[in-house]
Amino acid sequence: MEDMSAIVLEQADRLFQQHIDKQILLEADAGHWPGSLWGALDDAGLPLALVPDAKGGGGLASSVAASLIRRSAFHSVPLPLAETIMANALWTDAGGEVIKGAVTLAPVNPLDRITLVAGARGATLHGTARHVPWGKQALHALVFARDASGKAFLCRVPTAKINSTKARRNVACEPREDIDFDGLHLSSNDVSPASSCLAAEGLMPFGAAIRVQQMIGGMERCMDYALAYANERVQFGRPISKFQAVQHMLAIAAGHFAAASAAATRSPRYRCSATMRLPWRSQSPVAARPPDRLPPYAIRCTAPWDLRRSTRCIMPLAGCGHGATNGAPNRGGRKKLAG
Repeated sequence: MEDMSAIVLEQADRLFQQHIDKQILLEADAGHWPGSLWGALDDAGLPLALVPDAKGGGGLASSVAASLIRRSAFHSVPLPLAETIMANALWTDAGGEVIKGAVTLAPVNPLDRITLVAGARGATLHGTARHVPWGKQALHALVFARDASGKAFLCRVPTAKINSTKARRNVACEPREDIDFDGLHLSSNDVSPASSCLAAEGLMPFGAAIRVQQMIGGMERCMDYALAYANERVQFGRPISKFQAVQHMLAIAAGHFAAASAAATRSPRYRCSATMRLPWRSQSPVAARPPDRLPPYAIRCTAPWDLRRSTRCIMPLAGCGHGATNGAPNRGGRKKLAG
């Protein structure tokens, strides 16, 4: 199993390297959907990483899927790959079929509430979800809603049917939409009772799990850049990596990255069913570290372009992670993951 996991991650790395370049990232920043990149990821089956084999997915363990999300952030993938992986896992776990194309999650703000009114021919949604990632660029949104009795449902909503009331890009230059679901009618095939694991907090813990892995992927990339630069930059006739002060700073940064990785890997698992175990909330010390003390965040506006791309993955610390600026709460006194 470990050999297979290594093969999957190695192939994913190779795929990202082959299809992601500066031009793709610049076009994504300008609002263009990288269709060729999504097609390559879809052909490789990455969006279905957590879907069981019996339903046509990859059937990967949650730890491998978490590493896949981490590697996607390492390579600055400008697509809702992580959201699609999570959405398909939750939807198929609730009894639905695989959702074709890119999928986003809603709501992502803990203050937003979507209500569901059941009818003879389906259900009608009411409410607004703010700061939805890729709200109009994804083909579908997986929406968490409750009826009048408080029962939880998952709804598969084609984004062609939704009304976007406000579009913006967050500090990480990712698209965010405010979506109005009032009066949106869905057929019975697009509505399914949610698994018990969603009853208390809905999609918030799963969004937090996504952001934690993406943050660690960004940290790893920043560490790679820092080490490469320290070995290449020559001062006083030798690489600056030979200076004790620089070695000390790199060691501190490496220690934070290692601690964050270990905490996320060993964090509690959020069990949804016997077939799906997903990473829950990270206890990573990076989540408790103030943004002004995190060097990659501090240099995001002045660093070389490649490094600046990677620091965006760490920006949930300052309000651009899962949803709105006070997004998914990270319990136990830890910082909120937000966006």
